[in-house]
Amino acid sequence: SLLVLSGLCSSKSDARRTVQQGGVSLNGEKVTDLEIPSGVTAIKDYAFMRCIFEGKLTIPSSVKSIGYYSFYLCSRMKEVELPEGLQSIGQYAFYECYQLREVTLPESLISLGSSAFSTCVSITKIKIGNQLTSISDRAFYWCEKLEDLQFGSSVKSLGNSSFFGCSTLVVLNLPESVRTIGGSA
Repeated sequence: SLLVLSGLCSSKSDARRTVQQGGVSLNGEKVTDLEIPSGVTAIKDYAFMRCIFEGKLTIPSSVKSIGYYSFYLCSRMKEVELPEGLQSIGQYAFYECYQLREVTLPESLISLGSSAFSTCVSITKIKIGNQLTSISDRAFYWCEKLEDLQFGSSVKSLGNSSFFGCSTLVVLNLPESVRTIGGSA
């Protein structure tokens, strides 16, 4: 839909074919980054599911919410910039973004859906802001290369399997605010 709306493709089938053949080029250069325009306030459910781009996703500070499965299986995305002002990330929003390497959750984030970053197997570093009080079930499930995890001072609960399969995470320093730890967390 985005390729049709922008005039890069004449139909949805043309856009699908373009993506299947390796992506989009503008003036002979392959599109590697995705920048959401300023003024967008929400990224709806399934908006960029299975989108093929190989670089950085930039989300403006005007975005307050990211819906369910919004960037599900954007398997080549390497970097995401989550802005201050973002308040919620839906379930499975970044599920199976295999090449995503680092995530900093902004201070403004108050809701993180279950499995939001599950199976992002290349993530090595996660920093959690101070407003988030609950790490949902399977939020970072099977982020097997995770080495550096920094909790915000307000985290009170870790959901079931929230860090299950994070096999390279050797030291886990929980803040004093934690009261509940789910099974297989």
